[in-house]
Amino acid sequence: MVQFNSDKDIPALVQEANRLLDEVCAITKDCDDDLWRRRPSEDEWSASECCDHLVQISSKVIPKLQEALQMMKSEQSERPKAYHYSMFERLFVYFASGSDRRPLIRLKSHTDYAPVQSPSIQETITQYQHWQSELIVIMQAVQGKDPTKTKVASPAIDWLKLSVGQWIVLLLVHQNRHILQARRALERVAA
Repeated sequence: MVQFNSDKDIPALVQEANRLLDEVCAITKDCDDDLWRRRPSEDEWSASECCDHLVQISSKVIPKLQEALQMMKSEQSERPKAYHYSMFERLFVYFASGSDRRPLIRLKSHTDYAPVQSPSIQETITQYQHWQSELIVIMQAVQGKDPTKTKVASPAIDWLKLSVGQWIVLLLVHQNRHILQARRALERVAA
């Protein structure tokens, strides 16, 4: 699982964001829009819905992170050498990750994050690429600041507030989980 414990982790986070973008491009390489939009079963998301879900989340969380970054610039001048996140934040991200296993916490997607459409492959890649680029800019801009101090409320769950650093990690592990889900969906509908 990716970690953000110091500025030294930023290159690995950027590399992971780029790897995830490459993975989305790879799963769509030999796929047509019909397969992309086809559900493996009635109660499972298609690859398109999995990736649209990631776009929906990014389009709501990343602007909040951009706002928080502006506050970080004006409020914080010193940063610790190693970041210390609350136990709640660390556990929330760990339980929600589920990269090589089912997540320990599975929440039904909030309506704000539910796939609203079944976009074409090209639309998905374009939107996902845009939001990944914005996320990478945030990762690089947080260098030299303390990403543990500024909390960002979830756009969908009022009581959920995570630090900028943990939002970055959560977005990456969540993307990994749903990209794997999209890959499995494509494999099943193509069989």
